[in-house]
Amino acid sequence: MKFIIEPSAASGMIRLPLKKEMKVPSLWEIMVSKYFSVKIYKY
Repeated sequence: MKFIIEPSAASGMIRLPLKKEMKVPSLWEIMVSKYFSVKIYKY
């Protein structure tokens, strides 16, 4: 049972940080792109 439960728990632990890391750069990219688009729009 441990061999079945542990790998699934490990994959879950790996997947959660990956999901968070995937979401943060996308938000960061949107913020940066908006910032640059505003700067370009002004000039």
